[in-house]
Amino acid sequence: MRQADVFSGMTRQTLTRRFVTIMAVGAGFAILCSALFSYYHGYKIRSEGAGVAVQRVAEGRASEIHTALSAGLSLLVSLSQSDRLQEAVSDQSQRYRSLSAPEIADLAIKEMALWKVSSRPQAELQALQNNELAAALQAVAIAYPGFRLLRVIDQAGIVIAAYGELHGPSVIQEEWWQQTEAFERDRPRLYEPLFTEEPASVVVPMTVPIFPSATGSAQWILYAEYSLDHMLIHEKSQEITALLIGAGNERNLWVFKNDSQTPRMVRITSGLQKFDFGEIGQSLVPLDQLGITAFAGFAPVLRPSSSPPLFTYDGSDWSAVVAIPEDIVMRPLNSLFFQALIFSAIVLVSLSLSGLAMARRALKPIRVLQLGVQEIGQGNLEHRIDIRSGDEIELLAVEFNRMADRMQRAQEQLQRHSKELEQKVNQLRRLQAQLMQSERMAATGELAAQIAHEINNPLGIIKNYVGIAKLLMPEEDPNRENMKIVDQEINRIAGIVRRLLRFAKPGAEDIQSVQINQVLEELLALLRGQLFRRKIEVTSELAENLPEVNVSTDQIRQVFLNLIKNAEDAMPEGGKMTVRTRYRKGRVEIDVADDGCGIPPENIKNIFEPFFTTKGVKGTGLGLSVSYGIIKNYNGEISVDSEPGRGTTFTIQLPVVSDKVFQVIQSS
Repeated sequence: MRQADVFSGMTRQTLTRRFVTIMAVGAGFAILCSALFSYYHGYKIRSEGAGVAVQRVAEGRASEIHTALSAGLSLLVSLSQSDRLQEAVSDQSQRYRSLSAPEIADLAIKEMALWKVSSRPQAELQALQNNELAAALQAVAIAYPGFRLLRVIDQAGIVIAAYGELHGPSVIQEEWWQQTEAFERDRPRLYEPLFTEEPASVVVPMTVPIFPSATGSAQWILYAEYSLDHMLIHEKSQEITALLIGAGNERNLWVFKNDSQTPRMVRITSGLQKFDFGEIGQSLVPLDQLGITAFAGFAPVLRPSSSPPLFTYDGSDWSAVVAIPEDIVMRPLNSLFFQALIFSAIVLVSLSLSGLAMARRALKPIRVLQLGVQEIGQGNLEHRIDIRSGDEIELLAVEFNRMADRMQRAQEQLQRHSKELEQKVNQLRRLQAQLMQSERMAATGELAAQIAHEINNPLGIIKNYVGIAKLLMPEEDPNRENMKIVDQEINRIAGIVRRLLRFAKPGAEDIQSVQINQVLEELLALLRGQLFRRKIEVTSELAENLPEVNVSTDQIRQVFLNLIKNAEDAMPEGGKMTVRTRYRKGRVEIDVADDGCGIPPENIKNIFEPFFTTKGVKGTGLGLSVSYGIIKNYNGEISVDSEPGRGTTFTIQLPVVSDKVFQVIQSS
């Protein structure tokens, strides 16, 4: 991936991400702050409301309990003053008239002992529950269901009549009897509640003295246990009802639990400092033994110092407590809060998606601008940016287009100048190369002319003396044959000298219109056998109707021969040689190609230098330089294209006699 692509993608992602992040974070922060504030405000309101509510319920519960107990005592007082009960008490009291207090106590103990050893204790208890007085007690209990137990007890603590469960004929061993001195109970009295943990039950003992009309003093007691279960235990209620009993730091909170088939009570002794005896209030209290925190309201039911004139109470303080678990109070708020969070999350996601769409739409002109700048940066100066946003980005795109126009014009001018400069540099290089080659050829020509002149003079003398010697020799002289060989070699040397002279000062007397294809065909016909023996396959691709060129037949034949010999030397193991001709733009082009060893790149620049050779002692280094001079003399060009191991191709370009005439011939 290009660096520009990476940068553009990174920039686009960064801008989009930044835009969406700012929108999402801002909206999320606002929603979160609003939700937290709303939750705090709602928590405060529900806390205050729950506290006030449970306090009112606790006040009502305390008042209900107090009223029920007062009503129960009033009922017992009325019962104790009834004629029926007075008559029964008067009849039963006759047995104690002649006895002292100690004797009465001993009598109660003896009665208890006799009952324990009796063979019919249950029958005796049932007799206490089935007499006429017990029937009166039963009628009261049926009319007022709060009473669990009703008993009429004489001055010795012996049960005379009873309604409810009995554990014996005497109460002298019961706690309430032992707490007060005998027959000092001249007023109705309430005692501390009695709790049963499972099944849950709470009863309040109460006593009312019975004043027989004959004595006028309290002789007997009407004992009752009033149940508070119907006021404290409620089925399927979210409220927690409890009674707080104690004084000072000694506190017990009896909590009614109705979360199973059998109601039960839990006694809590810790964490009760927030409850204030004798005061009406409410507080958030931890109920660790229940594993909850609850809003609790409390109100006093009975205090020793505040007993009304109707009865006496000298037990511990106790208050009615009504509590609601905090999680129940806050459940609607928590549900609403979580719903608000879900709704807020949906809103936040919607805002993020909307922000993403808006960001893409807002950043689309920037992406178009960025892609356009990237195209221009990659060199495509014809590209133009088309943005119709009507804002600063459109103005920026217009400026970029203007800049691209200026850059395109500057680049076109630079390309024109560069092309012209390149052409001039190439022309100068060609002229320099031609000049250097001409200077080398001129120097070589002068040297060749001097060598030819120096050789021609002694060679002519030698030739003359050979001719004289041949004339003086008889016909039968065997040396005449040797002299003939010497004469032939002298002629060969003279030919070489003439070629040197033509190389140095080529003459124009041999130039004529020549058909190149004909020269090549004649030369290949002469050399084909030799090339065949060297395992060289010759292929000729000669174009038809080639125009003639003005050259010397001998010189052009010498050039072709040099090129063919070089190709032959480049393929010592055999190979393929191709000779082709063609016409192109007023010139005849001749290729001599081989698939031999090729020419190293470092030697190509010296290939046409005089005396440069790679053949060792076998070569003179004049073949290609002479060929170069001949072709240049005819205003032609000779070039080489070679690759080591792939072969070499020499190309000759010669101007035609008349390009216009050839064009007419071709068209016909």
